[in-house]
Amino acid sequence: MNKIIVTSPHRLCKIKNIRDCDKVAGLASDIITNKLNAISGRVGVVDIKGNEYRADHDLNREKSRSTDFRKTLKKTLAASKGIEKCILLDVHSFPDYYLDEAGDINFFKKGENPPDIVIMTGNLDKIGKDRTSISYELFLCLKNNYNVKIISDIRVLDILNESSEHGIPGVLLEFNEKFLQRKKDLDRLCDDICKCVCKLVG
Repeated sequence: MNKIIVTSPHRLCKIKNIRDCDKVAGLASDIITNKLNAISGRVGVVDIKGNEYRADHDLNREKSRSTDFRKTLKKTLAASKGIEKCILLDVHSFPDYYLDEAGDINFFKKGENPPDIVIMTGNLDKIGKDRTSISYELFLCLKNNYNVKIISDIRVLDILNESSEHGIPGVLLEFNEKFLQRKKDLDRLCDDICKCVCKLVG
């Protein structure tokens, strides 16, 4: 059975009025998981939720591999090795405004319209015998209705790094946190992502 693994390492928020988490990531990953379970048919779906605060452990960095979250991920990846088509979706979110302290780490320049979603790739982005690029296929699926940006070959994303070590391709999805106030639009975006991903692994 082909498989889709969904992770949301930064979903837990410690203090309501301080940005110490990815504020849309938990909601988006839950919507994606529910939709995949509803439409994926014979494709298995595994949802791995972050269970620690980012201030305590950044679960998307190599030094977090000893945490329960990362041990669960490692076990899931090991069990998925050899599956013909398996994809990992690592779900995150970013603020709908420019952060001066972030500088070049922002996904857009000061004065630009923020993207609706940013697709980030690590070491392994291609699936199947035809080596289809997951990020590019998602871009094609979304570009007509959303402001989409792709950032390629980011090496500090350790969930994608560990996934690639097991031969499993994946992408990181960064949702704009404006969707906290536009949940119908978030639902529609997640629906479009799920339909596209299911075509890739179906």
